[in-house]
Order: sequence, then structure tokens, then C-alpha cells
Amino acid sequence: TILSRCQILRLSPLPEAVISARLEHVFAQENVRAEAGVSIEIARRARGGMRDALSLADQLLSLVGSEPK
Repeated sequence: TILSRCQILRLSPLPEAVISARLEHVFAQENVRAEAGVSIEIARRARGGMRDALSLADQLLSLVGSEPK
């Protein structure tokens, strides 16, 4: 009876290309001029998690400013 009251979410990791594309969109919206390959590397390190990718990007931008290399 308890299982029938639980919500089950089956999550799967996002592909690196999807994460990278979203990061490029976010960078454009925030006027960040990231060097080629930055979003791909962040996506690789996020291991399929969009929230992890956004957190890593935020940490990077707090360290290096609006032009990460």
C-alpha cells in the first residue's frame, strides 16, 4: 500500500551535446564570451546532470569573470 502512494521518477543522464547547447544559450543570455570548448568541457564534467553543469558554470564564472577560457 505504501508503494502505491509513492511517486516514481525514472531519470536518465542528459547527453553532453544537450547540456553544451543549453550552456551556450545561457552564456549568450548572460553576455558571457566563453572560448570554444568551455561548454563542452563543463558538460563532460557534469556527467549528465544539467543542474551540475549550471553549478559548474556558475563557479567558473565567479572565478574568471565573463570570458572563460
